[in-house]
Amino acid sequence: MNSHNPTASKLVQVLPLSRKERRMAGLETNAPLWFDAVIRPHRSLAPHNYRLTLILVAVFSALAVLRFLTLNAWPVAIFFVLDAGLLWGALKLSYVTARAFEAIQLTDQMLVVTRVSWRGHVQNWAFQPAWVAVTLLEDEKPAKSVRVKLSERDRRVFVGEALSPTERRSLAQALMAALERKKAGRPPLM
Repeated sequence: MNSHNPTASKLVQVLPLSRKERRMAGLETNAPLWFDAVIRPHRSLAPHNYRLTLILVAVFSALAVLRFLTLNAWPVAIFFVLDAGLLWGALKLSYVTARAFEAIQLTDQMLVVTRVSWRGHVQNWAFQPAWVAVTLLEDEKPAKSVRVKLSERDRRVFVGEALSPTERRSLAQALMAALERKKAGRPPLM
C-alpha cells in the first residue's frame, strides 16, 4: 500500500504509480486529495534477489548436468534442465502478476476505488463520500481473517485484499479518519 496519508500504516513499502499506470487507471492528479493509497501484491523476493536466485540455480543445474553427462546419465541431466526452466517460469509469472494494483482516492466529489489487473483490465467503483460506509469485518474461524468493505446503499466492494490483516485494519482506520475529516469540512492533508 502506498499512501500519502500520515495515519496510514508504515508497514508497507512505498511504490508510487507511474504516469502510465495513473493514466490507465484514470486517477486524478491535480484535485485536492483527502486520501490517496495504492495497494500492490507483496512479493517476498526482491528483483535483485530474483536474478541472484536464477543465476545460482542455473550454475548449480549446469554443474549437475555436466556431472551427470560425464557419468553417462543423460536422462537425469534432462530433469535438472527442466527443473531450472520451471523455476524460472514460476518466478517470471509471479513477477508479471505483481503488476496488478488497487488505488483508493478520496477527492472533493467522490471516493474512487480502481483495480487494475496484471493484464491491464481496469475496474472502477465510485462512492459519494457523504454516504459511503467503511466496515471492518473480522472472522475468528479462518485464521482471524479481516476484510475491509466499502458500501453505499446496495453497492459494495472489498478493498485491500492483497494486504495482511494488520495492514487491512490500518487501511480501514486511515480511510475512516479521512472520510470523517472530509465530512467535517476540514481541508485535505495533501
